[in-house]
Amino acid sequence: MDPAERERRLWELLAARELDAFAALLHDGGLFIDGAQLQTKSELMDGLRDVTLTAFAMRDVAVNTLADNACTVVYAVTETVVASSGELTRTVLASSTWVSSDDRWLLALHHESAVD
Repeated sequence: MDPAERERRLWELLAARELDAFAALLHDGGLFIDGAQLQTKSELMDGLRDVTLTAFAMRDVAVNTLADNACTVVYAVTETVVASSGELTRTVLASSTWVSSDDRWLLALHHESAVD
């Protein structure tokens, strides 16, 4: 699976609420940045249990190969989520750095910045 497909698969798992399969693709030491919030894998997963991704559309996807075992995927994504506070649709610029270890690709760093 190429890096862009791997990134899209992560979003598909989240939208399908397959949180265990989603978590299995995250590096245990991964860091996740959304606006001014920095989260560990555990903190991210705890927060996702109360949020449902109902739609997403990725565009302008680019892959930067850093090494044989590391790459960064950058793109814009429009996402709609539902939480206890209501529904939110927003567009963000996203950057995900993937690393390969023991022939498994894992997401090590994900950063989102709002554009609207």
